[in-house]
Amino acid sequence: MKKITVKYSEDFRKNRVASRIYDLIRDKGLDPIIVNVNYQVSIGVEKADYIFKDGTILPEKSKLEKMLKGIKFTSVEIFNLEEVTE
Repeated sequence: MKKITVKYSEDFRKNRVASRIYDLIRDKGLDPIIVNVNYQVSIGVEKADYIFKDGTILPEKSKLEKMLKGIKFTSVEIFNLEEVTE
């Protein structure tokens, strides 16, 4: 699987960043199969993981950052996760 992780700071009661990012990546033709949002209350930081099927071509980090222009995020990372087979 492949994954984009975005960290940002936002009041959890007004959580709109995760859905705005979802809208943007869907508009660019990316189709996540799972969206997982975690909020760490003690420091007020959220982390949103957008997980994609194998074979999905994700943009380079710099292009993804440009795509997310206007959204206040603290970090963005792209992962290519290999599935373990036994």
